[in-house]
Amino acid sequence: MRHPFWMDRLSPQDRATVRRWYAVIGGVYAAVAFALVALVIAPGGTAGDFVRADVARRPASALLVSDAVAAEPSVMARCARRELKLITDIERAGESQAMPGEQVYRAFVTMLDARALCAAGRLDDALALYDKAEIDPVQSAAK
Repeated sequence: MRHPFWMDRLSPQDRATVRRWYAVIGGVYAAVAFALVALVIAPGGTAGDFVRADVARRPASALLVSDAVAAEPSVMARCARRELKLITDIERAGESQAMPGEQVYRAFVTMLDARALCAAGRLDDALALYDKAEIDPVQSAAK
């Protein structure tokens, strides 16, 4: 690699000094980058304290959502079964065009709302919404 054009005017000793300074500055940047990576990766270090402090600043509803989902995996399984059935019915209704598109869209939006309630751990409310959004399979299969 050719040296910068402004170094042509420097004496060989000055060029060596500039190269030395480039090496020193590069080493400092590398050390700072290494320290930053070590700080982020190190468990229980300052970065870990920062993450714990970030969790402490979250709203209580966000903490409850993660706790509810982690505590009851069966809630998510029940919601997933209901959602799979509803998605299949919505797809059949859309393919057969047996019902208006607006009604299929409303069922889909209701399913999304029920999904959000499941994620929040509110199983009873979510199942009620899934029941509200249900599409009659006979109606969706008829054309």
